[in-house]
Amino acid sequence: MLAGLQTKLWHFFRGGLFRNIVSLYGVQASHQVLQLLTIPFLARMLGPGEWGRLAQAQAVALFTQLIVNYGFPFAATREVARWRDDPQRISAVVSDIIGAQSILAIVTATGAVIFSWLWLPQLYADPRLLTMAILSGLLGGIIPMWFFQGQERMGRVASLEMVGKITTAIGLFLIIRSPQDGWKMLAMQATASAIVFTIAAREILRLHRIQRPSLPRVREAFKNGWDMFLFTSASSTLAIGNVLLLGLFAPVKIVGFYAGAEKLCRAFVGFLWPLNQAIYPRVNHLCHTDPPAGARLVLRSLAVMGGAGLVMSLAAFTLAPYVIRLVLGPGFEPAVPALRMMAPMIAIMPINIVFGLQWSVPMGLDRAYSLAILRAVAVNVVLAAVLAPRFGHLGMAVSVASTELFMLASLWWMLKKNNLSPFRIAAGGRVPVDAAPADAGMSEAS
Repeated sequence: MLAGLQTKLWHFFRGGLFRNIVSLYGVQASHQVLQLLTIPFLARMLGPGEWGRLAQAQAVALFTQLIVNYGFPFAATREVARWRDDPQRISAVVSDIIGAQSILAIVTATGAVIFSWLWLPQLYADPRLLTMAILSGLLGGIIPMWFFQGQERMGRVASLEMVGKITTAIGLFLIIRSPQDGWKMLAMQATASAIVFTIAAREILRLHRIQRPSLPRVREAFKNGWDMFLFTSASSTLAIGNVLLLGLFAPVKIVGFYAGAEKLCRAFVGFLWPLNQAIYPRVNHLCHTDPPAGARLVLRSLAVMGGAGLVMSLAAFTLAPYVIRLVLGPGFEPAVPALRMMAPMIAIMPINIVFGLQWSVPMGLDRAYSLAILRAVAVNVVLAAVLAPRFGHLGMAVSVASTELFMLASLWWMLKKNNLSPFRIAAGGRVPVDAAPADAGMSEAS
């Protein structure tokens, strides 16, 4: 038995999955270090009010990036992983997405301006901040990371992400000197994204000939990515929309307190994201070829990510005053209770990632998963509308934590309803005949 375990460990450490995890954790560790440097610098340089305004602009940038990305980070990753040995098919996939993203970029930029004019007058009044937010989102959205992830070339993804993060961090320390310089951060992010896009595009063009997109193929690309766009838009609304939502009820200083606590919570969870990125393509393959093996991999991921999330959650709750003082600095003391109220979601979110992205999506429950998230978004909006006007950033913190708990219950109910519990299938249970793993359900026409 010991010899068998040694053999399995040897193959794991020599395998591509381990190298992918190491590559992504290398860039994530660097990202965490850069965050520990840049968040305190920005918080102290801008103060709670301008920090809150910048947080609103960053949310606009992220929503812009989200829409331009559409569902391609998952759907296109899945297609590239499936057809990685067919250069002609890969060229068609890349061309389709270029055409689709060109349309999305025009629509999204126009929509961001109109939205800010109607509902975020404090942001619309600063043309430089709004312009840089939209430009940063557009450039970040067109970076074709899905191409390299689909080929399981995580080292390339890691190196490209590092170029962008280091360029942005260096620029921040060089050019931000006053509370009015928040727009320069977004300008640096836009510049970094342009550099990364250029590097990635040159490599893709070296390997594949880009075809002229046709309207039928572009429509097919939209169709293939629709379910995952529902998922990404809904889940990202939970992740980044609360800053905009709170801005409808509270002044930018209150938004700044909430944004500071939320950034810290999501930084904790972000440490686990590389594991999901590395496991997602492998689970997709296993769910199509060997579902019990895929379920066992998912349960191992649940043990690691769930355990790490619980430890970080307890640390965030216990050390909240020290973390806020150390990272955000003077003036952000009201963020301490908000961080404690959101600490439980640090433990819950990794479990939701495992049950959702790593299991439900590969097993073909894309649409059901998206609908579960949409229900969670509705719960979040209702709770925020009730709590935020009266309790400000604390009410929003309670809303967010409660929504993550609701999401966990919804995911478990969905898996039980479809008889797709990973615990049952890992133990040798049969996959229902009406369950279609995502890889099998993708259209072969691109």
